[in-house]
Amino acid sequence: MLLPAAPPSGFSPARAVTPRTTDDIFEQIKSASFSFLQNGMTDALFATYPYNGVEDGAEIAFEVYRFKTHDGAKLQFQNLHGNEGDTWEDAYAVVHEYGVELVSGRLMVRVTFNYGPEKQMGRAARYLARNVLEQVRPR
Repeated sequence: MLLPAAPPSGFSPARAVTPRTTDDIFEQIKSASFSFLQNGMTDALFATYPYNGVEDGAEIAFEVYRFKTHDGAKLQFQNLHGNEGDTWEDAYAVVHEYGVELVSGRLMVRVTFNYGPEKQMGRAARYLARNVLEQVRPR
């Protein structure tokens, strides 16, 4: 489900690739699972992209959640961000110093990092988010 074909420049290929369904989402996001399920999450995909630089352990967390409806995806996004979103790359998103979180159609995408060289990490997070959007855009 929507895993970018190539890692961002300077990053290793995706690791810890873990698909989840409504049956096992609790193993990934614990108590937050309740609101995801209430809003109609059907499945999800998680992965990490390790940074190849000198920052030991720096990585990007990649999460894609699919919902039954766009309204469910947007409601979950608003549960996390309130009304902070704005248009970005034809999606409704919050772009912040630690990545990109967006909703597009029935998908909610979170591409974030906790530390590392901000310029490279931010660029890579935006690359991964754009890649998902390119995969789901009507052609």
